[in-house]
Amino acid sequence: MQSPKRFGLIDNHRKYWATFREKIKRMNKKSDKNTAYKVLFLGRHGEGYHNLGLDYYGEEEWDRKWGRLTGNGTITWGPDAKLTPNGIEQANRVNAVWKNEMQNGGGIPLPTALFVSPLRRALFTLDISFNGVIDSATPLIIENIRDAYGLRTSDWRHNKTWIHERFPRFEFEEGFTENDELWKKEEREPTEHVQERVKGVLDRIFTLSDTCG
Repeated sequence: MQSPKRFGLIDNHRKYWATFREKIKRMNKKSDKNTAYKVLFLGRHGEGYHNLGLDYYGEEEWDRKWGRLTGNGTITWGPDAKLTPNGIEQANRVNAVWKNEMQNGGGIPLPTALFVSPLRRALFTLDISFNGVIDSATPLIIENIRDAYGLRTSDWRHNKTWIHERFPRFEFEEGFTENDELWKKEEREPTEHVQERVKGVLDRIFTLSDTCG
């Protein structure tokens, strides 16, 4: 996982972030009452131990046997796989890009709201990525942002109490359950359902006032 320079923004202006910010403001100013433009920085979690297992065994064997287990005697990937040392380093590199872009191009516009999956790998990735970058926005944990659930133990999240003890400044969405009520041992969530619930999260994000900029 390597973050591109400027997070992929293509602009050769000296104050490229200032230019970008003004363009978004102009677009929103000209838009009608039913249209809004928002900037989303989408980040994938760093490498987890389940990624090592999946790469080693292959997807077919992973779903047939190994992904249903919690490990192979050498490494552990479930429940709720944690980041590998490489995954932690990947998140630290993202953090370095944020801090660099804050000092260049007129300063990157920082997110006004943070949303995160309840899975351990995502929580740690976000926490590391924004360490020393954003202090004003409290991350909101949303169940439906998570990876596809079921079958694979790596996608079976910890309970709410465990998460709160380790990330006390994070908030939970209303109705967040103590235990993982979505994960099923013998059933993998269909791709179509993943797409539907993620669209629902995006729709929700676009209606929140604290994501306006």
